Amino acid sequence: MEKEQLIRTSTSKDIPLVEVTWQDLFYQVQMKEKKLEILKGISGSAEPGELLAIMGSSGAGKTTLLNMLSDRVQKTKLVSFSGEVFANNQSITTIEYKNYIGYVTQEDILFDCMTVKECLMFSARLRIKSSFDSISAKVDTLISELNLENCKNTYVGSHMIKGISGGEKKRTSIGIELVTDPSVLFLDEPTSGLDSFTACTVISLLLRQARKGRTVISTIHQPSSDIFLLFDKLLLMSDGHIVYHGLAKEAVIFFERNGFSCPPLSNPADYFMEILHIKKPHDLDDEEKNTVNTLLKAVVESSLIERKNVFELSKLEQKSNSKGATGFFFQFYMNFYRFGIRIMRNPMLSVVKIFILTFIAGMINLFYWQIGKDSASDYRNRNGVLYFITLNLIFGNVQGTVLSFPLMRSLMIKEYNSNMYGISAFFIAKNLVDLIYDIFVSLYFSNLVYWGVGLTHEKFEHVGYFFLFALLIHMAGGSIGLLTGSTFKRPEVAMSFTAITLVPLMYFSGYYRSDTIPTAFRWIENISFYKYGFQGLAKNEWDGVGNPHICFEQGVHKDCRTALDLLGITMSIRESAGLLFMLMVIMRLMALGVLILVVKKNKA
Repeated sequence: MEKEQLIRTSTSKDIPLVEVTWQDLFYQVQMKEKKLEILKGISGSAEPGELLAIMGSSGAGKTTLLNMLSDRVQKTKLVSFSGEVFANNQSITTIEYKNYIGYVTQEDILFDCMTVKECLMFSARLRIKSSFDSISAKVDTLISELNLENCKNTYVGSHMIKGISGGEKKRTSIGIELVTDPSVLFLDEPTSGLDSFTACTVISLLLRQARKGRTVISTIHQPSSDIFLLFDKLLLMSDGHIVYHGLAKEAVIFFERNGFSCPPLSNPADYFMEILHIKKPHDLDDEEKNTVNTLLKAVVESSLIERKNVFELSKLEQKSNSKGATGFFFQFYMNFYRFGIRIMRNPMLSVVKIFILTFIAGMINLFYWQIGKDSASDYRNRNGVLYFITLNLIFGNVQGTVLSFPLMRSLMIKEYNSNMYGISAFFIAKNLVDLIYDIFVSLYFSNLVYWGVGLTHEKFEHVGYFFLFALLIHMAGGSIGLLTGSTFKRPEVAMSFTAITLVPLMYFSGYYRSDTIPTAFRWIENISFYKYGFQGLAKNEWDGVGNPHICFEQGVHKDCRTALDLLGITMSIRESAGLLFMLMVIMRLMALGVLILVVKKNKA
């Protein structure tokens, strides 16, 4: 009754009280040789106003349980699960469960170029139906409550941008979920990577949130003794079983009664982990089996998981076809604004990239200044500079996209699962910002090299086509980077795969011509954006200078043909531009398809 009174005197009276219960949860993963049981028919509960800590050794099933309770699991060919999870005695499959919960991931996935306040405002504006002033006032109050006032206007930061500390990032991640006033807050190891003082500060914050009437459920790995004393309830897991589920302060007594006495002055959490440690998960030795069975028997006999509900639990909102707090156009606007901020604030995407392009353009002008167009040497140089321009426009965009988009991918999955926006709003905003930026970059680079090299400019038509191809080639590089960045979570893996993909496409560009290419591989040239980019630039250039005859010495004979015949180019400029554009669109649609599949795989 003391807890009930504490909640009733809370200032957050608008938070619906939600009790989470679960019955007979099983979770299996099919491996090559056998099926692994991660959860083995467990049951339990978490009540409003309390902090439930889930502990266990590696492989015990802590995160799997948390994901099942938060409805972040999906059946596949390799994964199966069963059991029921209830919120206020209603199955979570029949209610708008997402409206009542928040989930804080173990990794702090935040937008590095935004300030703490901007991150909170972004989440609040997309998830709350209210006026801007009302949302801003709520965020300011939350910042004060999370003790983030000193860093609210500081960038979150990354390895490239100086930002806030680890503890401040964790509190920001928690704040992003708290803006919607969730009744249930799930956290996956919120103290990972934090020092003991900062970790204790985070847990104290969670305890204050619980006292407001929230149900706080968190996995945690070997907390300090100070942190352990803050827990209301403790759930210990071993080998997919619950071996203790009750008051944290009574856990030591429970273990002592069953032959496991915690040494004086020892941290109970460390002792429990020592007792429950399993050398090989899912392959217990006799001693480990005996320990688990002893504790399981004691749990059943003591009825630790019986719950005594002293709260008035309201009926929760039934599941409907609602699509979130905001519409597509507002979601698009918010993502467009954020991607724009990223380009302006990230030095790798702005200052450094412009510097690199300026340096490359300077090198091109140094080696190819005002080249001729009549001799065989001029012919080679002019083709060489066009191919070099093609390579740099592609690589300049591939690298930046591949190295940065995996973070955007992880952020999109997290925010989509939090019901902030749809995939289409995110993806279209990303592509539109890329288009604007690509126009600027390609025009800047093209202007630096076009006039210095002395490319054809007798007619405006040829100048226009050159700049059009420069834009399309640059965007094609971004497209392949977007596709690989969407496919792979780790930037280094995405970069390696991109390099493997680009090399054969370069060979089939039409610049390196070889009659020894096996017929079975010649189809590759039809999907090479290098081919359509280079041949489009070459066609435009040699048409602009009259497609002159070029003569090469072949022993005692001369091979005199037009410039375009020597390159084997028969395709028109518009055909090259159209096919290049089509390849770019196809790659971006494939990237969208990959993102949709990734979201389904990481279903929340």
